[in-house]
Amino acid sequence: MRSMGWMAGIALAWALTACGGGGGGSTPTPTPPPPPATTLSGSIAPGPVAGATVQLFSVDAQGRTTLLEQVRTGNDGEYAFHATPAADTVLMVSANGGNWTDPLRKASATLDAPMRSLDVWAGTTRRVNITPYTEAFVRGIEKAKAPNWSAAGVRAASNEAARTLGFDSLTDFTRLDLTQPPGTTAPKLSDVSHAVANGSFLGFWHRLETTPGQLNLAAALDALERFINVDPEDDRLVPAFIAGAVDFVDVAALSADDKLAAKGQILYGTDIVPTPATIAQAMPRGVSSGGGQAPMPDDQFRLVGQPQGRTHFNLRGALVSYGEGDAKTRRSELYSASVAEVFADGDVGVGRWNGGLQQLTSPSGSSSVTNSVILSTDGWTYAAGRETSQVPACGLRKLSLAGSTKLLFTPWNSGDTGPALTLDADSALGALYLGYVQVGVDIGIRTAAGDTLRLQSVGGLDHPELAGLQSAAENEVFLNVPTSATFPAGSTATLTVRPAGAGARKAAALLKIRMAGGSTYSAALAFVAPDTPPDARGCAQPGAPGAGINPRPAPGSYYVFLNQADTDLFMGAPQDAVAFGSAGDLTGSLWGMKFAGPAFDLAGNAYASIGRITVTTGSAAAGNELTRSQPYAVAQPGAVTPTSGSAVYQLVAATAVTAERGSGQAQLPPGQIDAASVTVYFNQDPVGTINPNYGTARFNIAGRFAGLPFGSDVLASQGFGPVDVRIYGQTLGGSSQVSGSFAGPSGDYLVVLYRDGVSGVPVRAALLFKRQGS
Repeated sequence: MRSMGWMAGIALAWALTACGGGGGGSTPTPTPPPPPATTLSGSIAPGPVAGATVQLFSVDAQGRTTLLEQVRTGNDGEYAFHATPAADTVLMVSANGGNWTDPLRKASATLDAPMRSLDVWAGTTRRVNITPYTEAFVRGIEKAKAPNWSAAGVRAASNEAARTLGFDSLTDFTRLDLTQPPGTTAPKLSDVSHAVANGSFLGFWHRLETTPGQLNLAAALDALERFINVDPEDDRLVPAFIAGAVDFVDVAALSADDKLAAKGQILYGTDIVPTPATIAQAMPRGVSSGGGQAPMPDDQFRLVGQPQGRTHFNLRGALVSYGEGDAKTRRSELYSASVAEVFADGDVGVGRWNGGLQQLTSPSGSSSVTNSVILSTDGWTYAAGRETSQVPACGLRKLSLAGSTKLLFTPWNSGDTGPALTLDADSALGALYLGYVQVGVDIGIRTAAGDTLRLQSVGGLDHPELAGLQSAAENEVFLNVPTSATFPAGSTATLTVRPAGAGARKAAALLKIRMAGGSTYSAALAFVAPDTPPDARGCAQPGAPGAGINPRPAPGSYYVFLNQADTDLFMGAPQDAVAFGSAGDLTGSLWGMKFAGPAFDLAGNAYASIGRITVTTGSAAAGNELTRSQPYAVAQPGAVTPTSGSAVYQLVAATAVTAERGSGQAQLPPGQIDAASVTVYFNQDPVGTINPNYGTARFNIAGRFAGLPFGSDVLASQGFGPVDVRIYGQTLGGSSQVSGSFAGPSGDYLVVLYRDGVSGVPVRAALLFKRQGS
């Protein structure tokens, strides 16, 4: 449990008031001295509890108890025992029943749940008080995996518990009533600390109630036990305890100024000047909600938007602290705020820190400095994902929305307002695995009027490759928000996605919608797919051999048109020693590229041919090996083209359209060429202008890839050169490019390697044309 050292601040304020005459008043009636035969005495907190039954037990090494004595408390709430145990006997004092006055409620209450305390008899008279904290201590020993009831074990555990809580002793103190004016003699600071802690428990108890009187003492003790022994960072309990301590200050016998100072000490120490406004802002706001489904181990998650950070979650699965980098950099910790809309399944986590206080620890030379920062009213939204592992080599998955925070509106200017928005449950991501993760987006946002807007990336869920969002860890995709009465023109949406967990079948994401005026909506989203293999889309599929090449080209010198990684690898002379396989397919290697079968989409003859083969570049040893199915075109040199006029070349065959995505078995499904023709204007550049060195060619090409059309219908800006009969139009309407050559004795054939782009994805195909009428 976080050290309760701040209690000393309240204790000091109260003690100073006692010394400085701030309260005055009468001196409390001293407790009568215990009878001479008393061996153990004490009281019960909260209290004083009159008429309670108090029992003294000895405890053996197995935790079994033997009743030694039973007494009742008097009107002063004190009890006294006269038994004389053997040295180093472990003793348990248990109390139940009796009545006391709740200082916060100003009402009579019953001690209707047993509370206990432990001590080790050392042979001298001592006080062994019972408090909610001693009860939590007893439960901690009882519920330990290996309970240690020995005298040494109980003594060591008690000392450690006292140190953690900021006490000199867990059980030995004099009970004080801080709601009454102090006397002229300042009490011990340790006694005041206990009184503050016991009063804070009352405030904690009442803060947990949604309806006054609804929560009984037993439930409050259970909550304190969880807070102390199980999860000291439980965001449902920490804010309630802090707020309860502040509530108790209100009934303490302190001046208004001292109360303000004490509340500031509880909430933010000396970081912020305490005023009624800052106290109100730092107090816990909002309600914790949601919960985790699996443990969220420390430092195994990365926050979306802060990939170098370290994360720490409580047992509920709520993020309670995170760091930005290594131990020398800033760390943010939740303090007085709870976490709402928590979703945490062991691989992804989302939530929203409610308003309240966070603490920032920043490096300062060889040490660090901690400062308190007041969160905004609705706090801060986070999303975190566990590192991916066992990412599928290929395939497509749909990730459904599993958890999300509310769409939080943040005004740009004071007074700005926005409509209430919610996420549609059918919001989803598409994940296509190609050695990395391509992400597609389809998110629904519903207005209060029931209208739904869709934020969709190009290609939607079925074609994530078109979204332009590739991720090994995290990336951003920008989406245009539809113009409507809800979102004015100029609004944009940003989605930051982090694939997560084994199989990369989950993702954490942050959504931000920026309005035209600067105000924003933000939300954290968690997406999950079933734990089943992805479908086969994106896994390489066999192609078709095509029409075949007849007659087959003989080995020799050829123009070879083959592209890889957006680079034209042929712009020069024919290549010597070009080899062909038994089907007429290109084999061997060129330019450091290795070719392998099987060959698909083969078409052509001995002069001009096209096909699609497996091309490997780089090496496995160097870690840069890349294998893709690539279209190619081959033309035999020596063609003689007309010297004037024009001709139309019509499509004979085309390969499938391939994309530069993936490697090996993970490649995008190919597209297709639907229609193509080329009109050549010999020795004209531009058309109608005689040029003895160049001509002009109009390319009319149409195809489809991933369901989207592409194509060109433009004049090649560089046309072709009749001297070497090569086609090399490089700027056909933006991303389009061609590289090819005429072939055949009279230039009857034309082969072209065509490049285009579909939503930013480079695609290629090889085309074989024949001159009309030849």
